[in-house]
Amino acid sequence: MDSIEEIRKYVMKSKEVFQVRLNAAKNANSSSQVLGLFEGAILFFQYLNSIWCGSLIFGWSHVGRCKAAELLNTSITNIPTTNNHLESFNSHFKDTYIKQFQRGGSQVRVDTLCISLISFITPNLIRKRNLQQKFDEELQSRKSHFGINIQENYDSAVQTNYKQYAYFEENEAKDNAAKRIFSSGVELRTGQPNSGNLT
Repeated sequence: MDSIEEIRKYVMKSKEVFQVRLNAAKNANSSSQVLGLFEGAILFFQYLNSIWCGSLIFGWSHVGRCKAAELLNTSITNIPTTNNHLESFNSHFKDTYIKQFQRGGSQVRVDTLCISLISFITPNLIRKRNLQQKFDEELQSRKSHFGINIQENYDSAVQTNYKQYAYFEENEAKDNAAKRIFSSGVELRTGQPNSGNLT
């Protein structure tokens, strides 16, 4: 998709498709499981539209990241793909740093917050980030010195310890088959858990 508006329209169109299918299923007196499936899909697309198609779209969509990179006059590789770093900071800030200045969970005065941010919280965050960066560099240095290939070890551990139920590989024939299935309508199917196929 070439624009953010196209993504938003596609999300809304998908919601409308499931609304039509829900109405048809109601008219056909389908089971509550089928109705629940369609209702869940509609709620999911409403959630996508209200949360992820707002300002967050600049972070997760390729088009949005390109636009953000253009606005910031930087490379697209400098635009984060998630807001996990912000969520992590928010959680750490609330659970670790700010609690030290609260009394019994009460709110902190603005002047106390400013002083604690300037003299304690920010320096500690910078110190922690610098230590983490030095640790990562040292770890990488040791791995390269001893010839450790982490990706190979990880892949081997995953294959050994986890049974694979789903996979993703670029395959045009499978993509086209999936599009045909989606365009022909959603059907509930049951599969054997040990067959190796998800249906």
